[in-house]
Amino acid sequence: MYKKIIPIVTIVLAIGLFAFIWGVQKEENKKAIQHEKLYEQRRPLTVKQEQLQQELETLEKNYEKSKSPNAVVQVIFTELNEQVYSQCFPIMKEYEYTGTLLLSDTQLPGQEGCMSMEQFQELMDAGWQAAITWKQGAAAKQWWTNLQNRLTVLGIKNEPVLYFPKGTYDAELDATIQELGFSIAVINKGEEEQPLQLQNEEGVWHVGAVGMMTSKPRLWLREAVAQDANLAYLIGFTLEEELYNEKSFRSMLNCFDEYEATEELVTTNIVEAREHFRSRSAGVAPEIESQYQEKKAALEKELAEVKKKLEKIDAKY
Repeated sequence: MYKKIIPIVTIVLAIGLFAFIWGVQKEENKKAIQHEKLYEQRRPLTVKQEQLQQELETLEKNYEKSKSPNAVVQVIFTELNEQVYSQCFPIMKEYEYTGTLLLSDTQLPGQEGCMSMEQFQELMDAGWQAAITWKQGAAAKQWWTNLQNRLTVLGIKNEPVLYFPKGTYDAELDATIQELGFSIAVINKGEEEQPLQLQNEEGVWHVGAVGMMTSKPRLWLREAVAQDANLAYLIGFTLEEELYNEKSFRSMLNCFDEYEATEELVTTNIVEAREHFRSRSAGVAPEIESQYQEKKAALEKELAEVKKKLEKIDAKY
């Protein structure tokens, strides 16, 4: 009797086990299909969500950046040598940079050892600027009146920038600088001093300058970028720390270019550098603030809509 029942029980159990396994498998298949449907419906929305979040983060980053000045560098040529026109100018054009030319009693276009008036004018037309080199020991008013008259005859417009060769600047000169009509003092710091200047809102705006061929031009560039500071580099054809060398010159311009690519640096002229700091210090421009708020609101609204759609899909499953 028992021998006849055991096979029947075994078969029943086997059928039951098979039915159970089949049921489990069926349920798992059903869940897998639902999961696949969920994934397919969610995927484009999650991609959109990530995209919008990235756009919002980039917007916030750029807005914060717009509230503070970038680091700014300028290139100043301390001699009006014809080589500035024939060698440096073409290289600067490659990088779309402009420079500043220093003028003085003995450094005017057309003078012996200097570039021609035609060459000088071509640089000015290309966006370069001219600044004046301070003459130490001269009666300031008389010196500037005489030089200004010569510039007028030549038809040269100079910017309100006064360059002080190494060891000639003194803070007490700021009153004289302003009295003569200048508002920016570029100070040659040599290798011994800290060239990065604290910028002030009022009075004379000071710019520290170092020879591009000193022992640590890249170090000062890194420091300027780290501190969002202003720095001028000097190029000449006489002094060792300024001495033009095409390979080194290109190398530094490449450094400028790399920092500019990451939006950490602006390479411009001295007057525009001051305006950059002034505009950023005054706060975000109203139109930039308006654009930021409008774009932020639109992104946040779109993100909220995507989130609702995801929640609705999740509720179905």
